[in-house]
Amino acid sequence: MTEIRIFLDAKVIFSAAIPDSHLNRLVRYLADTHTPPISSDYAREEAFRNICAKRPDWLDGYHHLLSGLEIVRSVDRSVEVEIAAKDRPILATAIHEACEYLVTGDKRDYGALCGRDVAGTKVVTPLTLVETLEGRAS
Repeated sequence: MTEIRIFLDAKVIFSAAIPDSHLNRLVRYLADTHTPPISSDYAREEAFRNICAKRPDWLDGYHHLLSGLEIVRSVDRSVEVEIAAKDRPILATAIHEACEYLVTGDKRDYGALCGRDVAGTKVVTPLTLVETLEGRAS
């Protein structure tokens, strides 16, 4: 297993709850070949609320997905970039957990940060993460 700490935001967890989706396969791949992906209780609960409200048929996939994640306690502290208060706990927790990457599907709230390194954690989309991991493998 490769030691790489990857944090998943709530939108990634939400989308990865679809069995056999590309994101679901990516999360399973990460769990099998790297250290288990990390997320927080805050992101887990946000994903759960959204699945219950919008896609309750994905609940089984959500619960199965969580079994492959390391869920950590969320922290909410200031970060060196401007970010909405509701999104700060995600970034702050990824930084606190010394994650190399924060993988987000939320382009609206994290778009300005995508590709940027914030206190040692690079904010990336799932596609950028895949391209980065492919580059490391070659």
